[in-house]
Formats: sequence, C-alpha cells, structure tokens
Amino acid sequence: MIKLRDESSTIPCDESPKMNHPIEWWFVQGRFEGDGVEPREFMVSLFRHKLEWGCLSAGDSSTLLVSVLDPKEGRCHTLSQVDSETVPFLVLATRTTSMPGLDPLAIRAVTDEIEQYGPANLIHVESEKPRLESAPFRATWADFSFQQEAVGFTLCFKEPDTGRAFSFRMVPTHPRIHLESVQVAGGGAMDYVSYTRLKLDGVVDGKPVEGLAWFDHQWGDQGWFVAGTEKERILGWDWLGIQLDDDRDLLVIVHRDQHTGRQICQYAVEVDKAGTKRVHREFTLTPLGWWTSHRTEACYPIRWRFELPEVGIVLEFEPLVEDQEIAALPPIRAVWEGAGRVTGTSHGKAIAGWARLELHGYAYVLDLDASLERITRRIQSHITNFLPRAFTQQDLVRWAGTKRGGYNAEAQSKMVAEPLWDLMDRGSRQWRPIFGILMVGAMGVDPRPYESLITVTTELLHDGSLIIDDIQDNGITRRGADCIHLRYGVDVAINAGNTAYFMPLVLLRDYPGLSDAQRLDLYRVLTNLYIGAHFGQGQDIYLSSKVTPERLQDLMADGTAERQLFCYTQKTASVVEAAAEGAAIIANANPELRSACASFGRVLGVAFQVVNDLVDFSASRVRAGTAGSDLREGKVTPVVLRALQLLPMDSRRRLETIICDPALRQDEHAITEGIALVCASNAIHLCKAEARDMVEMEWIKLSKHLPPSEEKQMLRVLWTFLVGLADDERHEAYAPGN
Repeated sequence: MIKLRDESSTIPCDESPKMNHPIEWWFVQGRFEGDGVEPREFMVSLFRHKLEWGCLSAGDSSTLLVSVLDPKEGRCHTLSQVDSETVPFLVLATRTTSMPGLDPLAIRAVTDEIEQYGPANLIHVESEKPRLESAPFRATWADFSFQQEAVGFTLCFKEPDTGRAFSFRMVPTHPRIHLESVQVAGGGAMDYVSYTRLKLDGVVDGKPVEGLAWFDHQWGDQGWFVAGTEKERILGWDWLGIQLDDDRDLLVIVHRDQHTGRQICQYAVEVDKAGTKRVHREFTLTPLGWWTSHRTEACYPIRWRFELPEVGIVLEFEPLVEDQEIAALPPIRAVWEGAGRVTGTSHGKAIAGWARLELHGYAYVLDLDASLERITRRIQSHITNFLPRAFTQQDLVRWAGTKRGGYNAEAQSKMVAEPLWDLMDRGSRQWRPIFGILMVGAMGVDPRPYESLITVTTELLHDGSLIIDDIQDNGITRRGADCIHLRYGVDVAINAGNTAYFMPLVLLRDYPGLSDAQRLDLYRVLTNLYIGAHFGQGQDIYLSSKVTPERLQDLMADGTAERQLFCYTQKTASVVEAAAEGAAIIANANPELRSACASFGRVLGVAFQVVNDLVDFSASRVRAGTAGSDLREGKVTPVVLRALQLLPMDSRRRLETIICDPALRQDEHAITEGIALVCASNAIHLCKAEARDMVEMEWIKLSKHLPPSEEKQMLRVLWTFLVGLADDERHEAYAPGN
C-alpha cells in the first residue's frame, strides 16, 4: 500500500536530517532565466548515506550532484562530489566483503584501479565533510548551501566548470506530498516528501532571475536499491517529475529489478491546480527511444510515453539534450538525470509542460559478458554497414572506383562477402574493437565518431588473417565449423582473406574527421602491421615445422621462448598494437603517450596469446576432448617450453618425443599423456602469472600518461578479464582463434 498523508498547507514542514535512517537525500531541480541571463535547467542533490557494508561501518558519508544544462549550447555542466572518507571505504568494502548481484571481476578490477590511481576524473573528492543542522534545516558544503526559512528555502551553489554563482529563493505554491513507508520489494522502506511546484527568484552573477523549481526529501533504508536475503537483487527506477503549463503536477515512478528488467512497483501522484493530491497505480510508462553513453556504455531509455487513463492524460517526454549523464562512484557508476519537455493531451485537449527524468541503475555492471555482448552487437552493425552481405555495383565502385565494363556484383558477393560473413557469423566476441574504442575514450576523446573505423579495421584484419592462417596450418575447424578453405576452396579462401586485409585501407582513405597527418600516420601503422604480421607468421611456420629432438634442443639453448614471444609480437599482437597506436593517433596524443599506448597494446596482445596457449590445456577442453591442439601440430609454445624446462629428465624426454614424432602427435593416447605432462609441470601456473605480470607492469607505465577516468577503469576491467580467461570457460568466445 502507498499511504499519502493529508497535508494542505503550503508552509514547509521541517526537512531536517533524519539521522536515525541510513540513507537520505535532498533533491532540487528547476529552471530559470532573466534579462541578460539565458535559460538554464538545473539539478542539485545532496546525499547522506551511512558507510556500512557487511560487518564494516565507518559513519556517515556524503555525495553532492550538480547539473546545469544550457539548452542552447546543448551541454550539461556537472559536478559529482564525494567526501574524503568515501573512496577508502569503498576500496576496503570491496576488498573484504562480496557484493552479490554485481560482476565480481569488474568490481575487483575497478577497485584495483581506484586504489592505485584514485576515482575517475569526473569525481571530485572534497577534503571537508558537509555540515548538517536541524530546526531550522541547513546544509553547507564547500560552495553549496541549502537552508529552510519560514515560508520556503534558499539554495546557493556554483555552476560546474564556469564557477558562476547561483543564489535562489524558492517558495512552495502547492502543498507538499508525503508518501509514508514506501516499500518496493519487501525490503526496507523509504519516506518520500515532495514539493512539486515552487516559485523561484534569485540572482545569477548579480543579475535577477526567476523560474520554477521542485524539491524532494527522502529518507529510509536500502530497500529502493537492493533486495533479497543476501542483497543480491539490484534495483533501479525510472522517475518523472512533470510540471504542466496549466499548474498541474505529476510525480511518476516505476521501480525495476535491474537483472531482469521486470517492473516490481509503480505509483504516480497527481496534484491539481488547487493542490489536491491523488495517488494512481494504474498507468503505463513506455520507453520510446534510447541513448548509449560513450563513457559508461550504459544504455538509457530517455524518451517515454506516459498514459494515465483514469484522468485521460497521455504525454510524451522528450529530453532537451541526450547526454545528461552524471558520473557517480562505483558500483552505481552513473545516473541519467535530465531536463525535457512533455507534450500530449488531457481528455483530448492539447497540454504541455516541463519535466525531469531520472534513470537510476542502468550503469551497474551486473554481468560483464552481457555488457560486452551489447557492445559487440553495435560493433557488428558497423561491420554490416561497411561490408554488406550482398555487394551492389555501387559498393564495388565506392571501394575500387569505376572500371570499364563494370563489376559482377553477384560474383564478388559469392567470392568475398559470403565466405567472410560465414566466418564472422560464427559467434565471435570482438574484443579488439572494444579495446580500441576504450583506448580512445581513455585519452579524453569521444570515440563514437571513430567507432566504424576502429571496428572494421581490427575485425577484418583479424578475420582475414585467420582464413590465411588456417590454410597454412592445414586447419580443420574454426569457430565450431569447417575452415573457410575447406568449405569454399583454397582459391576462394585466399582471395577473401587477402581482400579482408585491404578493405580497411578503403575505409581509412575516405573516413571523415581525420586530418591529412592523422590519415598518413594511420596508413603507416597499417603498413607496419601488414609486413610485421607476415614476418611473424613466417617465423611461426619456421619454428613449428620439422621439429626434431636435436633441433628442439638447439632452439631451447638459443632462446626459443624469447623468439616465440617475438613471433607473437609480430603476429598475434600486431592488430592489438595497431589498435592502441591508432587510438593515440585519433586522439592526437603526444609522442610519449603514443609510444606507451603502442607498447601496452603489444604486451597485451602477447599476453593474450600466452593465455590462449594455456587454454589449450584447460579442464573444459580436456573434458570436451579438444585439448592439446598445439601438441598435435608440433607447436613449441611458451607453456610447452616452460614445461620442458620444469619436468624431470625422463618426463621431459617423453614430452620431447611426443612433440617431435608426427605419428605420436596423431595418437590420442600420446596426446593425452602429453597434456598430463604439461599440466603436471606447474608451467601453466607460472605462465598465467607471467602473462598477468607483464600486462600489469605495462599498465603502470601507461598510467603515467593517462588520467583516471571511467573509460580507463573499464579498459582495466577488459584486460583483467582477458588475461584471466585461462581460468574461465568463456575463453572459447574470446580466444584469438575466435
């Protein structure tokens, strides 16, 4: 039940802190303008929350969110401020207790990043704590103050980025709403107080302004945020505060289970012109349009249709600006808190008004694999847009120019598009484009204009190399089906693979938004990649062909491990290195940062290939009977070399015999024996640690050049996930062969 207290006075009640409750916030939003002052939309929210998690407790903590929107400029100026005790508590809490319902790897990686380098640069840590006073209520914190007066409230703060001083006086014109003990999912309840319409006047930079405001005060338990016996259900909400032009107001909220998206509770409060209030439970709130943040990859429903049949209201909400995301500390990461307009009808008559939409819970990383899958779908759309499944004459002219007699579009579709899409449709997770996109963002540049270039380049180069590699290795299967050369013939496979190599050059040639210098630098990177990757492939063929015991001994004495890693650097790591250096070129990075990016990409690519070697001996592949493919091909990988170094002499000689004898390499019993020897040598454990260590050391070097940011945190999540895949059965979707 939703209990609405009967209040009819416009004189404010005492909104002093409710210190016996663990969560509380004061929220003010509105709009203003004046002579010489352009219209602005603003939101200020002060949160008080107890630092408690599991058995840990560290008193009260505070957060201040400020957003000022310039509709004409189309930009939000935001502040996300926390006190100095919050960040170390967050680190301690995630180190000592679990956070059910959230992806543990993502939480651990972000915690590591914050502990080493601090929170993202959009989070301001204020050394002083806020001061809260009661009867009358007053809150002050740095440049912010909010206090209660006899007939209203005063609010003072500075505009983020510009430092302009705002000072407002707000007087309610409608009685306050008080919803008591609102329970969402059987957890702790919250009281919800709202002054839905306040007359605003004040001063901005010495100039008078006037407008309209809305003030909420809420307090209670964690029941709006988490549910379940272990707090394993993460909750969120969609909230609308609507002020219609005919002096009616609407408060609308829908609570959701973030894991399932299922609605678990909803209610709306209608306030008529006279201030009379009614609670409604029967209405529909339908998303009409979505926006994806390039900072958090959170996908927000920012356009809505609201229908309240009982009073004949139908409204559509349209944001003034799409990007009204505000940063927050993990695990929340961000909220979308935006101003907009509503238009529609009331009993068939046109109505309109101002509104604010709040979307909480969309930026949690509940499941990393699902998050990566969402980005993968966007990546696939970029590839489809560039490389259609069936070519037209226009496509071929766009790529290769006009030729006398034209092109046979059907033939090119059969020879190029069909085999390439056959491979790409087999369920790969395209982590290389994700890596490139995050790298651009971590350097402070919006990656969205460059996503197609990054995506098409990395994926076509990678998939083209797989097709050719399978031919050279006499491969049988790729991504769970016949290799492309077995399905279409060697001639078609070579042609399709080589075409995939060169298609990115066409995209780069015509790509908008690049300077001539950037375009030339990117061409140089691709040229180095083409040559270096073929050198690496040649060395790989050389090292794995005709391996004899004598040659194996010579190679081991001659530093084969280092040679093999060099081969990985030139071959497998080349696309990752190019993606990182290309990101630096796109971001116009200085030479030191560009070099650090390229080096990190190269080391990550090498480490990931080592992880892929380890996966060949994983328990899941052993159970499936697919382990030991490198042994079957006689490949002397770093993990095999390390096993040879660690094994006792008799076991070492037996493993050497299996590797060097083509007949034994086709004997399943011998391969099973070889796998057991590698697993018993402790080489797998050591190689796992070495792969992670090499990436961590390079990350420290890169971090000297990159400021903390949301994108950098997610970049760390990605590489932590990738280098840990040897222990994760999801490796089949992300391994280099995929």
